[in-house]
Amino acid sequence: MALSTECGLAGCSAANPSKFMIATKENVTWIPSTGEFLHHGWLDIAGDIFIIVDIHSFDDFGTTLDTFTIEKDGKRSEIYSYDEGETFTLDIN
Repeated sequence: MALSTECGLAGCSAANPSKFMIATKENVTWIPSTGEFLHHGWLDIAGDIFIIVDIHSFDDFGTTLDTFTIEKDGKRSEIYSYDEGETFTLDIN
């Protein structure tokens, strides 16, 4: 399973960080925790369910970056959001 991203018509630039976050071609849905478990919820990535084991948020000059550490079958990876979990990408610029 691989997620891919692409820059929009306006392009990507450090001067305009909102252009960094492009919706992935795969469908990603954040499923919040119900409070019954000791994790932050789940991400449904193209039909595969991943546990969110950690979320790190960074906010500076009106731009946010959320790093989600996800796990499935004992393997951890990271996925990022520039809009507080509305869309996700595997690429960080």
